[in-house]
Amino acid sequence: MSQLGFDLGAAEEVFRAAAPGTWLGEVLPLEDAIVRLEQVVAQGFDDIPQAVRAMYAEGVECLLSELRREDAVFGLLCRDRSPAIPLDAAEDAIATFEEHCRAVMAQPGAHPRQCAKSRFARHYSTTALHCDGFGSLVLTRWGETRHELVFHMGRSLVFLDSYRDHLQRHKVPMQIWAPAYSADKIAYSPKGPAGVATFNYGGRGYVNDGMFHCGEYSECEGWSFVPLSQWQGETFTYEEQCRAWDSGALERGDRRGLVVSVRGVKCVLDGALVFFDDTGSYSLARAIAESASDEDDGEDYPDDDEEGDFDEEEEDSPRQGEDATREDCAAPRKEEEQNSDLLLCLM
Repeated sequence: MSQLGFDLGAAEEVFRAAAPGTWLGEVLPLEDAIVRLEQVVAQGFDDIPQAVRAMYAEGVECLLSELRREDAVFGLLCRDRSPAIPLDAAEDAIATFEEHCRAVMAQPGAHPRQCAKSRFARHYSTTALHCDGFGSLVLTRWGETRHELVFHMGRSLVFLDSYRDHLQRHKVPMQIWAPAYSADKIAYSPKGPAGVATFNYGGRGYVNDGMFHCGEYSECEGWSFVPLSQWQGETFTYEEQCRAWDSGALERGDRRGLVVSVRGVKCVLDGALVFFDDTGSYSLARAIAESASDEDDGEDYPDDDEEGDFDEEEEDSPRQGEDATREDCAAPRKEEEQNSDLLLCLM
């Protein structure tokens, strides 16, 4: 079974949801959180690498101070249900933190009891460090100037294996994938397969389950699919998948296992790619209006142009949509841009 966007190796992988609570983080009562932080302060920070020691000390002390306040609202001090607090850090300290994370990822043997991870997307990046027994620091950057550094008392959910970790990105004209927007169709069919529109790329069909738009930049996650008869693993209706998200058995946004209807054939979403367009040449309002039609045009983008060189002639002459049961759907022949993700742990 082909699952685009995921490296499954030679063996087929059976998809299963995780145990409930996995994607919700650790549940910790206020009193227990205070006791644990007091224990960290008592043992000191000598075991923390010098490059990030001050950040960890500040995170522990600031969070402990907030939790001890009589008017503290515990829920507001939690990220993923685990106590966390944003930190103020100068740009040079941020640069030192990022450099240390790169060193941990490059030479894990030289940094025991530490785990670092980075994930890059078009509009943001995440760099995280976990030190066993002390907590996690998670840096999120938006562009060149905006950032947020957060101290998590526990192990951040960033370190779980996510379907987003290895998402490949492809620059494709918005008019190819935007009219196939199907998030509303999926949501309006909570108990049964939604009839979804599709678009084709590199010889394979995809479902657009939602879009992000900022200025001239737009993107969507395009979910590939296989016939229900070829799927191995759990399946979900939209209602069941939402319950799995709420219970923490699935990462929110992970559509794998969702049953949909493609031209009358029951199919299962099995993997995702990111499709983006940064030219601003297509109206988002127009895309949403065109997606209101239930008809699947099956418009195809052949994936043989250079990045950014959109062939208008090919866009005006869409290829006939391929049947949903086709088994020889080819993977895209060229990876134009790929998320970079490294996860190296030595506990």
